[in-house]
Amino acid sequence: MEPDQQDYDYVAWDLNDEAAEKDEKRLRCKSAWVSMETLVERWCGKPATLKLPLMIGGYNIAYRMRVEGADDVVVRVPTPAMVMFPEEKTLAEVATMKYVKDKTSIPVPTIYHHGLSDNGIDQFIIMPYIENSGSLSATLKDPKTEPGEIHRLDP
Repeated sequence: MEPDQQDYDYVAWDLNDEAAEKDEKRLRCKSAWVSMETLVERWCGKPATLKLPLMIGGYNIAYRMRVEGADDVVVRVPTPAMVMFPEEKTLAEVATMKYVKDKTSIPVPTIYHHGLSDNGIDQFIIMPYIENSGSLSATLKDPKTEPGEIHRLDP
């Protein structure tokens, strides 16, 4: 390390990790599930139930919801402690998805609704659930990569 560089602020990292764990627990509890079901019922107009497991990523939690008499949807919610500006993040993602859909032939899910909820959920995006066969990381994984090693593309 160069003499004019500072060490990472481990106290801040630890506090952020604790906040992220607290947020993840809050978003995994039954009251959050019920809030998601209520949100989907309001926007889809039909009863909805959570279909486990939750999909937890680095910056979002995705709730797959079974909608009575319709295709499943996903409610995607930013994890508050991991995202500094969840409203801006959500709006940018929605705008990017709409742009890609309008200007290219790349398949992009339709956004049914997005915004700020009044039932305890911050920003969200509701879109169709698309069946898949795993993550992009798993698809690109080099079989020679050791367990725990970071996936890297080698151009």
